[in-house]
Amino acid sequence: MNIFGRSAACLLAWTIAASATPGQDIRTPETQPKADAAALFAAADDAFAAAEAAEASGRPALFTRTAYADAETAYRKAAEAARDPASRGRAMLGAGWAATRAGRLEDGLAVFALAEGIAESADDAVFAAARAMLEAGRRNDARLKLSRYLDDEASSHRGDAALLVLTSRIDAGERAEAAAWMRDVVSGLSFEGRTEAWGLIAGRWRDLPGDSFYADLSADALKAFPDDPAVVFWSGDLFLARRRFPEALARFRRFSALRPTDPVGRLWTGVAEVRNGLPDRARISVDQAAAAGAAPELVDSAYREIVFGYFSAKRWDDAVALQKIVCDRTDGDQDRLDLANLLKDAGLLDEAAETLERLLSKDDFQGVKRAKACNDRALLERARGRMDVAEAFFRAAIAAFEDERDARENLGILLMETGRKDEGRKLLEWCVARENNRFRSRYFLFRDDRPIVDGPVDR
Repeated sequence: MNIFGRSAACLLAWTIAASATPGQDIRTPETQPKADAAALFAAADDAFAAAEAAEASGRPALFTRTAYADAETAYRKAAEAARDPASRGRAMLGAGWAATRAGRLEDGLAVFALAEGIAESADDAVFAAARAMLEAGRRNDARLKLSRYLDDEASSHRGDAALLVLTSRIDAGERAEAAAWMRDVVSGLSFEGRTEAWGLIAGRWRDLPGDSFYADLSADALKAFPDDPAVVFWSGDLFLARRRFPEALARFRRFSALRPTDPVGRLWTGVAEVRNGLPDRARISVDQAAAAGAAPELVDSAYREIVFGYFSAKRWDDAVALQKIVCDRTDGDQDRLDLANLLKDAGLLDEAAETLERLLSKDDFQGVKRAKACNDRALLERARGRMDVAEAFFRAAIAAFEDERDARENLGILLMETGRKDEGRKLLEWCVARENNRFRSRYFLFRDDRPIVDGPVDR
């Protein structure tokens, strides 16, 4: 059988399978699968995943197409074994994608069309066909395929269809078309759909240096829809990215006024407040966002920003107190490392040492993390004047991670200062060889080559 083609008889068999009633056995005894349907589905999914892995690894096109054709065959077997419409539709969708990935777009679209005849997979089949068309550059065909949703403002799938078309225009770099789509179609979507659309646009064009397209689009949208929360929010996001913090704060406060029960507004108001040098007000805003159910990871990130705000203002006690709250919330190793460094900066050396010791006592605290903690502990001991202990921790950091450069540099400097210049120079030269901008290493090597001499110098 030619795996790169599809015979009329095969498509006829698919049509029969798609139109069979639930529970009807369309197979002959000779074609009864030996394995059950679940095993066939699992084998098909594994075959498709293997084909994707082969494609991602750069294998030759003929190899990957053959792998996708094998996956298509496996999905066809799963469809034949399926006893309910939902399972049959799922298998046909897999076969359609496998055929498309194998380079046979029209065959894939034909399978998707058959899957549309199954109520349980009809909508998924339409979107699958549209995505396949978009990947092939057939944007007009995809738009026509999705028109049943785009032209029906009451359709629950209208937002997904609009975002799919928008994504294709963003990927194609069609700025004018994307802007028109935002104005004419996206503006009529739900708040969630509009927010996602602005996120797609921002991800593509917001941070391009010297490019005003996104800023102009945002400004025009704000003029046209001044009370649209999605437009207001992403305008604030733009000002935040451009470091125009007062304008960002005004936008996020406006967003909070438009959506007073949305914790996202309070959260980003807090972020903008700390960027404006208002960490205490930011703490109140983020506390309110947390109490209102904001996503925990976003709350943790906002608290870390406030910690940095306290740190920048040298408000050590406030920084330490809030960082301890972050540690209790996340139980994260990096957060505890940051706490130890804050404690050291605050002069609480004993508590900093205890924090690091608890981390180093964990069996799963290995590799780069362990090396960083050992280096931090060594710096703490050096600040205490305990050079022997500091040296031991520097060496432990290097043992934990061979490429630990900070510990090598710090140990090299310590050895140079304590008269062991040969080993110290080797460590510093190693650092410079691997990272040319190691200025501390370069400085100590330079000072060793040109020692400062007290008294008059004979020129």
